[in-house]
Amino acid sequence: MERGIKIHNQIYKKLQDQQKVCWLANRKVAYKFDTSKKINDYIEENVSAHGERKTQKAINKVQNHLQETLKQAKRTEQKYKNLLEQESRIRSSVKKLEQDIVKMIEFQVNDRTRTSIPVNSRIHTIIPIQTLVQRMSSKYQFTMPQEFNEKNGFYARLPDFELIKREFRR
Repeated sequence: MERGIKIHNQIYKKLQDQQKVCWLANRKVAYKFDTSKKINDYIEENVSAHGERKTQKAINKVQNHLQETLKQAKRTEQKYKNLLEQESRIRSSVKKLEQDIVKMIEFQVNDRTRTSIPVNSRIHTIIPIQTLVQRMSSKYQFTMPQEFNEKNGFYARLPDFELIKREFRR
């Protein structure tokens, strides 16, 4: 479980970084699209028959550059989506591990209460299972990134999160 939590921390950090890369790529696309539109408008207004071939090459160059920027933006967005999926899977696996631990503890407690055991050993079975689980389990102090993006929009920065690890103490 510790390893899963560590991997989740790393993926979430990558997710925050990739979100910034996506923002930058989208700004570049918007800038280059506006520039391309302005260049096309200028050329349409000021082109003479003499420089038509030259201007067509310039337009093609601008269009190709814009297409490359669009492809790059799509790649960064796909990487962001992949990281969202990875984050979701690892968070689910950590939660499943916690549930498995709960089931194992419940089984052990139920098994001990059914067997005849001395009074001194019964002290361990008196602790409520939920209290034990709360002390052992991890607790995420943030909403899921998908829900956060749906609620606040893609351009809202993913919040930092704090993973509080509760340890069993007597």
